[in-house]
Amino acid sequence: MAGRRVEDRTESSGTFDRRDDRGSVDYRDRSSERYRGSPRELFPDREREAGSSRGQHAKRHSERPSSKRPINAGEHGSRISSNVPNGPRASKPSQHAIMELLGDMAYHRSQFIHADAKLRKTKSELSQSATRPTEFASVEDIKRKELQRCEDEKKKQESKLVPIYQKLQMNFDSLVKQLLQQPSPVISDTPHITPSPTKRTQGSISELEPRFTELRNEIATLMEGHVQRELEKFRKSDNSEVQGLRNNLNEEKQKTQLLAGKLEEGQRKNQLLEERLNQLEQKIDGIHSTTALRIFTEVDKKLDTKLSSFDDKFSKSLSSTGEEIQQLRKSSEDHTTQLANLKHSASIVAKSSTASPNTAITATVEQMKKTVDIQGHTIKFLQNKHDSAVLKIEKLQILTDSNKVDADHNGELLKTQSAVVAEQGKKQDSLEKGIESMNSTYHDQEKKYKELDGIVVGLGSTIRGLSQGHESLLADMTALKSSFRDRKKLEDTQASKIDSLEVIVGEQQKRGDVQEQRVSSLQDAAVGWSLQEFRRLTERVQGLPPTTDLKRLLEELPTLVEMEKLLAEQPPVAELKQLLMDVPKLRKSMSEVMARPSRTPTPTPMTRDMVLQMVKHEVVKSEVDLKSGLTEKFQGIAKSWGVLIDKAHTGTSKCEGDVTRLDERVAEIDKALRKHQEEASERSSEIDKALKESRKEASDTSETLQRLFREQTAEVNSLKGSIAMAFRDVDKARKEAKVGTDDVQFQLAHMTEWAKNFGSKQWHESVAQQIAAYVPAHFAGQLDSIATRVSTLESRGNDSEVVNKRRKGMNGSPLIVGGTH
Repeated sequence: MAGRRVEDRTESSGTFDRRDDRGSVDYRDRSSERYRGSPRELFPDREREAGSSRGQHAKRHSERPSSKRPINAGEHGSRISSNVPNGPRASKPSQHAIMELLGDMAYHRSQFIHADAKLRKTKSELSQSATRPTEFASVEDIKRKELQRCEDEKKKQESKLVPIYQKLQMNFDSLVKQLLQQPSPVISDTPHITPSPTKRTQGSISELEPRFTELRNEIATLMEGHVQRELEKFRKSDNSEVQGLRNNLNEEKQKTQLLAGKLEEGQRKNQLLEERLNQLEQKIDGIHSTTALRIFTEVDKKLDTKLSSFDDKFSKSLSSTGEEIQQLRKSSEDHTTQLANLKHSASIVAKSSTASPNTAITATVEQMKKTVDIQGHTIKFLQNKHDSAVLKIEKLQILTDSNKVDADHNGELLKTQSAVVAEQGKKQDSLEKGIESMNSTYHDQEKKYKELDGIVVGLGSTIRGLSQGHESLLADMTALKSSFRDRKKLEDTQASKIDSLEVIVGEQQKRGDVQEQRVSSLQDAAVGWSLQEFRRLTERVQGLPPTTDLKRLLEELPTLVEMEKLLAEQPPVAELKQLLMDVPKLRKSMSEVMARPSRTPTPTPMTRDMVLQMVKHEVVKSEVDLKSGLTEKFQGIAKSWGVLIDKAHTGTSKCEGDVTRLDERVAEIDKALRKHQEEASERSSEIDKALKESRKEASDTSETLQRLFREQTAEVNSLKGSIAMAFRDVDKARKEAKVGTDDVQFQLAHMTEWAKNFGSKQWHESVAQQIAAYVPAHFAGQLDSIATRVSTLESRGNDSEVVNKRRKGMNGSPLIVGGTH
């Protein structure tokens, strides 16, 4: 019995005690209050599957933008090297590369934010696990490893972001330098100017001079005023237009940055929503697919095993208890028969010894009566014990009935749990529908973000168009400035030429006056000249340069330098002065010659009229040649000056046309900018509206999901509480039944041992020795005789031929003979 009881205890402890299963049960699977692990730790297999699916999704996500941009984040390092200052294309950064760098920066920035959030979450979980005792010993090591992994991921994303920032800075610097310090293109093709028709001027030098001065002053004032006005206008328009274009460009850049920030924020929020949805799906799947099924299966298994083991044990204990009770009843009946026989034998001995009383025998009989009374009390005590055992057995029967009722209650509880599981399945279906709606909203958001990408691309194209327009405007402005500079230089050179020509004309007029004076003085002096003097004068005149040289000088008078060269070739003025000074000497010499007699025949004397005629003819001829040469020269000057004026007029008209075209182009650019600003404001308002709607939808869905999750958590907690109460009730009933069965087993064992001791040979021998010690020796003979007499009586009573006689005893009761009345 003891061995079987120990086996039953070990079996019951192996069946009911959950502490023996610690080696095979992972406490992370148990949803307790002392351990709050992440779903990633609760379901590593599902995390691996989700990781593989997320990896495929990330791969599809990384492959999807490849249709939009030719370079992804992984291949960008080799393609953007040309934008570095050491590369071959460092001076011409492309806007496409900048947009790609912005996309890579947004992607790596979102990954960095995700890694940072994961690191903070892991730190908080590590701090919670450090402050609360856990049944899983290695949770701190796992959390620390995960923390190190998150820190490594964060550093990795940060190291990826640093070179992207540097490349963006270099590209933006080079782009700004190109926009601000772009070299102005040189306009090579100058306008072809058709010469205006020749303007013939008539009149003398005195008539042309005031006209030239008036024209020069008028043209100078007009050109200076016009140039100053145009320069001021262009300077103001240049500054205002350039400043406006720069402001518009800065505004567009700011709007682009805002749109990129909003796009990045939307992508980050979508990623957070995806992570939250994945977490919720994992939690819901974990709750419904693993926890509920595992709890129900464990509850069913434990209840079945406990009930079956309890029924087996109780049936075994009842069968053993019934057998022991039957044995006790049988032994008690045997004892009662033995006592009855002893009483009967004692009464026979007492009757037989009435005739010859013996004090010793009476004392012995009295002692035997006492022993018989003691045995009777013992039998009563045993009967009381038997009754108490029967009562305990009835109590055990009641407990078994109550356990059956509890089992029925547990069955009903399981039914309710199955109903709750069905409700949870319905809720899960509704939650899946909500998740599908979230997926649809996510796809809508993705489409909107694609539209935003298109808008950003359109903004980039408009910015490029504006930059090209700005470049062309700068080129036009530089061309106009260069043309104005050329015209100003041309005007300066023409003004210098006019001044030099005026100086030359003045000098020629002075020389003409001097020559007129000299001619008049020569005329006056030639009145008193002699023939030889006139001959010398003619020789001197013939020694002067010919008229062809003078004509050539007047015709070719192109520049001041050539004029100076020609004048240098002519005889100096000192010779003419010397000639005038030598006139009186000539006169004196001529008078001496005239007074001296000559052997030679005297020539015919030249009269004054003849000399005057000759000199006048030469003077008139030289005057005509000089006037004709000066007239032709002034006609050439007037012609060139008219061409210059025509060129100035054509240049002015062209400048006015360029200014009007520039005004029209600026107006068109302003109109396009206003239209673009209106479209950008409309698109930004639409984007803000869509973002607000997406935020509202995301917040509503997250609130509904959180509410559903809280409700399901409360239901699961209530289910866990009811299951725990059922477990406690079952454990309590098991303990009470075990205590009752142990008590009954102990009492039955005690009674069995007592019954064995009561009916053993040693007890009979001790009773016989006690009787022999207090009974005298001759009493044995009497007992033998009584025994023989009893045996004869029994044999005679059992004989069928002898009729049993009924005799009355001393008290009137019939005697028992042979076991019958």
